Amino acid sequence: MSSRSSLASQAATSGFVLLWGSAAIFSRLGLDNASPLALLIVRFGVALSALLLVGIFRRRWLPDNGTRKTVLLTGLILIGAYSVCYFQAMAEGVTPGLIATIMGIQPILTLCVVERRMQGMRLVGLLIALAGLVLLVWRSLAASQLPLSGILFALAALLCMTFGAIMQKQVTQHPAQVLPLQYAVSLVLCVLLLPLKPFHIDFTLHFWISALFLGVMISVVAQLLLYR
Repeated sequence: MSSRSSLASQAATSGFVLLWGSAAIFSRLGLDNASPLALLIVRFGVALSALLLVGIFRRRWLPDNGTRKTVLLTGLILIGAYSVCYFQAMAEGVTPGLIATIMGIQPILTLCVVERRMQGMRLVGLLIALAGLVLLVWRSLAASQLPLSGILFALAALLCMTFGAIMQKQVTQHPAQVLPLQYAVSLVLCVLLLPLKPFHIDFTLHFWISALFLGVMISVVAQLLLYR
């Protein structure tokens, strides 16, 4: 039984890494055919529809009473604000490889925030890893000559992911019970931002491939694998 559980955990981890690693590629494909807010609205709409279907079978759509405010705020930062900043960074010219590298700092940054007391080899290893990632990002930035706005959006996405992930650890309910509210508030955020940003969609095959992959495989399947 323990061996089966270990294999299931390894399979979930591998599946998540493969899906999450491909997100930037499909995001770039979608942004070639739509503005960031347009793509996010369709993506969150698809994800919310899929999660509501899951909720029909589970007969639960909302978090427990007393936890909804925390779940909502976490979703607003971890999903809504993070996605807006992430997509806007790519729209400003940040390449998929570079933003993936920047987001790679998130686990290390999270450890720096959470683990206030780190000693010995663990601290040394953390500093070496952080220095390597900073060097890699710095070299990429120097070579790419990207606009400052794109980098700022990428760094904002990094902070949203870091602090959102820390907040998400406080949520212990089943993801299918939490994610619908989080995607709903993220969808509302994107709609409220519409007057501030351009909105356009080219309903091409590439757009629908991107929107469906991001909405189902990344926003639902990858999230469930992450919880698993």
